[in-house]
Amino acid sequence: MSHCKTQAAESMGRPARTSRVSMWLAAVALSCSCTDRGEAPSDVAPPASEGAGGQPVQAVEDPLGYFVEMAGGYLASSQQTDGSWLYYRSETTDFLTTELKPGLLGTLTTMINLTHTAFEASPAFDQGADYVKSLMTERLTWSLGEPNPVSEDSWIEPDADATSLAMVVLSGRMPIEAKALEELRALFDRNRSSEGLYRTYFEGFYPEKGFAPEPNVPSLGVNLNVLGFFGKYGLERASLVAALRTAVQEDRYWEKSPGYRSLPLLAYLASNAVEQGAPEAGELLRKFIADHAAEAGTDPSVASTLGTVNLAALVKARSHACLLAQSACQDIDLWVFELAKRRQADGSWTAAAFRETDVNEKALLAFFERRDFVADKKGGGVRFDAERALDSPDAIRFYGGSPAETTSFALKALDVYRELLQRRANF
Repeated sequence: MSHCKTQAAESMGRPARTSRVSMWLAAVALSCSCTDRGEAPSDVAPPASEGAGGQPVQAVEDPLGYFVEMAGGYLASSQQTDGSWLYYRSETTDFLTTELKPGLLGTLTTMINLTHTAFEASPAFDQGADYVKSLMTERLTWSLGEPNPVSEDSWIEPDADATSLAMVVLSGRMPIEAKALEELRALFDRNRSSEGLYRTYFEGFYPEKGFAPEPNVPSLGVNLNVLGFFGKYGLERASLVAALRTAVQEDRYWEKSPGYRSLPLLAYLASNAVEQGAPEAGELLRKFIADHAAEAGTDPSVASTLGTVNLAALVKARSHACLLAQSACQDIDLWVFELAKRRQADGSWTAAAFRETDVNEKALLAFFERRDFVADKKGGGVRFDAERALDSPDAIRFYGGSPAETTSFALKALDVYRELLQRRANF
């Protein structure tokens, strides 16, 4: 899908405009005459004389385009000199007791949200691509635990999630020989479960040193990213689609997906897969949206209960599904209004948790020192006994996210919704 372009690519290479808009007026415009009489609902209408932060209300011709451009400007200004975006890793979802740190996954997520927008042609995207390329390990693989060597004899295995996302954002940006791509696909297939889904870590990639820091079980979210990668490069994916269809028949399947445990996120990932060249993910997109509606309800007030990442993910997924179905979907307008209300004055959105990971750091340290949580690995060497480690009372759930990552979710959601608005009259 090709979303409507603005001057966004240029804004990623220069400071964004900060005047000629009131965020409240833009938010009212986003409501798109949601009541039957074409009036903004009284419970969400802004004061007549001022906007967010006391800014004077002024008209803006294209508030959605302005929001998108401002978000792009924020991402350009918050990008690090090495091309990465920083992220939080915290035991709490408010991130108040932690500091921003470099990380591959936060950068990849931000860049995925910039694909199929004007920002994919920006200097910031180019710099991000260079950063991602610099962290490639061997044989076109990436690891979320970069740098890989945790200790002299303990290296985190590359994984299917980071590798799939990296291959998508680097498509067309580095030469890839057919043989190398074939070997990479074979590596994926060697790490497949009996149900046909791909395990997260490429176990055995580093025969003696490699280890996986968590149970190496398939994740629906990871497999949707794999589907997008396969679609991007025209790789066979029918068997993966079949395995995904089976997996989502289980009761409350979304709660069993490590790393991506929400229906809005799964819908967002399925939408991404369609964008990247796997149209068969459309049926999964529709199922995730329908299951979320059945679980949470469809009243616009539900939007206020969602975290910002989940809200933006659902707006993006629903807008995309409506475009594919050529349906006006006017009920989504107030969801967009809720997302717009959360925007900060600098064009960003406050950090919200995107992923969650269970970790036992004491057990990992014991494993590195070969004191405990060591199990034999097939083919030689030892592996981290992640199952036993996470059953221990010392296991902790960590949350990851960042302002840049959340802002990229909102940017993508508004960009897709903007296209829906512009085409709505034709449906």
